[in-house]
Amino acid sequence: MSEAHYLAMRAEAGCARDLALIDMLWASGCRLAGLLSMRLPGLELWRGGNEFRAAALVTEKFGRTRYVYARSPQADSLRDWLDERPAVAHDAVFLAVGDRAHGKPLTAIGVQHVLRRLRQDAAIPAGEPTNAHAFRHAYAIRMLDTGHDLAAVSAWLGHADPAFTARTYVTRREDELRRKWFGD
Repeated sequence: MSEAHYLAMRAEAGCARDLALIDMLWASGCRLAGLLSMRLPGLELWRGGNEFRAAALVTEKFGRTRYVYARSPQADSLRDWLDERPAVAHDAVFLAVGDRAHGKPLTAIGVQHVLRRLRQDAAIPAGEPTNAHAFRHAYAIRMLDTGHDLAAVSAWLGHADPAFTARTYVTRREDELRRKWFGD
């Protein structure tokens, strides 16, 4: 997932929920299950300096919990969604909107539908990766490329072993290596 594709999808988000959804995927590197596990009681929002910040407790593989983080502008869109979020009995951060399931927790199929619709609306070719895991991969590469140490990136991704992070995200495809070398 390129930053250009993320920004194109972001521009097409027609509601606060969809914008917060893709922003949290972009900012946090969490898995789809982690995104869906976010609950209001496990959410911390605060202002730090000139930016808004968020930490969300997620539950992912093997029932492990961890925090994922976001800062402005992505944390701003989460705050905006929470301001609009319907007051319902469910404490899931992301809810379904629309006629049939309005107010119920969003499902994996619902997220996939949102991502597919945003990809189509942004005119991103069908072969380009824009699923939730593509956001996670982009996050890992971005964090490593901007100089964050491998151990921190591994922890942010929820990996038990930094060696796994290295094997998975340090190896680059040929087209990525060429873009990096030539700067385009």
